[in-house]
Amino acid sequence: KTQKVEVGKYEVKNRGPYQLQCGSFRTRAQASALKATIAFTGIESQIRQAQGTTGMWYKVILGPYARKRLAEKDKHKLSSNKVNGCNLWSWR
Repeated sequence: KTQKVEVGKYEVKNRGPYQLQCGSFRTRAQASALKATIAFTGIESQIRQAQGTTGMWYKVILGPYARKRLAEKDKHKLSSNKVNGCNLWSWR
């Protein structure tokens, strides 16, 4: 009763949105094959073209996710369906 408890302000910073990149390929056919595999798990993905210094790349992207936890949930679901190698990035 004689002691005081200080309650600090806790602020949650939103760093999102986030995306998962599950593959980067030289041909659209390879990217489409991974997109189809991801579709069988019930998750929608997209293929994004990117011009690199060594030519055109086709990236398989999932998202955007508002929260990191949602992206990690899908990453775990993909991993349990043998789709490994997905990396979590900030949405650009």
